[in-house]
Amino acid sequence: MFIARHENDIAIGDLVKLKDDVDTAVGFGIVLDVRTDTYDMAVALIQNFNDYMSAVDEGFEPEEITDAERELLQTPVYLILWHSTDGHTFSSRPIWMYHSEITVISKAIRELTD
Repeated sequence: MFIARHENDIAIGDLVKLKDDVDTAVGFGIVLDVRTDTYDMAVALIQNFNDYMSAVDEGFEPEEITDAERELLQTPVYLILWHSTDGHTFSSRPIWMYHSEITVISKAIRELTD
């Protein structure tokens, strides 16, 4: 039995490229992980920063997440092992990317087993 997924879904194991990179000239990558909790992490981080700075600087004005940042942080972020050619060398490095930056080249085949 295979897992049915929507065509635009991005999941662990999928091969991806940059959306505007028609010829895959910039490179490609494989999705290693997906995070959906970046908004909660950012809120906690900013709150801790604001608490600390308020304790050490009485004139400190607390940082706030903007509406645009809130919208972006509430979308999934993907850890991609990115492969590219830099000049005459081949490199591979992990990069966190948003759905708006990437598109699927090839979906991973998933088989359910008991």
